[in-house]
This record gives sequence, structure tokens and C-alpha cells, in this order.
Amino acid sequence: MYKLCGSCLKRLGLQGKPEKCELCGNIFEKIDVLLDFTYDAEFFNFNVGVKLDPETLEKEKKIIEELNLSGEKTLKRELLSVLRKKLKEKFNKEIEMEDPDVIFIFDLKKFKVIPENNSLYI
Repeated sequence: MYKLCGSCLKRLGLQGKPEKCELCGNIFEKIDVLLDFTYDAEFFNFNVGVKLDPETLEKEKKIIEELNLSGEKTLKRELLSVLRKKLKEKFNKEIEMEDPDVIFIFDLKKFKVIPENNSLYI
């Protein structure tokens, strides 16, 4: 059996004792630290992107296949949901899926946040 944190156990619909996570490295416990790397500049709306290393994606795929799970709530999808919610609370700004003023890219392999601003041409 795989060693998974409480967040991954719950997300995958599995029972077990939460442990140091082989899949996400307990990233959900470090979300607030990552959020400290974001800043509130001049923007009205935002979106979030997440970069995961290919090994993590493959490991998750393997777990889903081996345990015959649905795979509906992937790690990436859950991270996007949590990060969007927390940033919306932090900045009190709206999430814009189509054409955001800024996209916060969370690079989890390098543990950094890269803001990408959409340029406004006048």
C-alpha cells in the first residue's frame, strides 16, 4: 500500500492512517507558505496554474489504475481548487478563467510562485 497524507487519502476516497505522503509530499500542509510568495498588486482578477513534476503525475496515474479508482479528483485539480479559494480570500479579488489580469503559476517542484501578468496595451 502507498503512504499517503490525509488530504490525498480523502481526495482518492481511501481509508488509512495519514503518513508522510509519497504522492504530494504533504504539499497541502505547505499551502500557506506558498501563498506568502504571492503579492497584491494592481489587478482586478486572477487565475492559478500548477506545475507538477512528471514523476508525481505518473505516480498518481499508477495509484489510480492499481487501486481501480475513478481519478476524478486529481492532485492537480485539487491543488487548483484549494489555491484559487485561498487566493480569492487573501486578495478579495475574482477568479477569471478566460482572460485574467494575472496568473499565479505555482511551481511545486521548485517550490516557488511565478506571477504572469497579462499586458495591457493602450
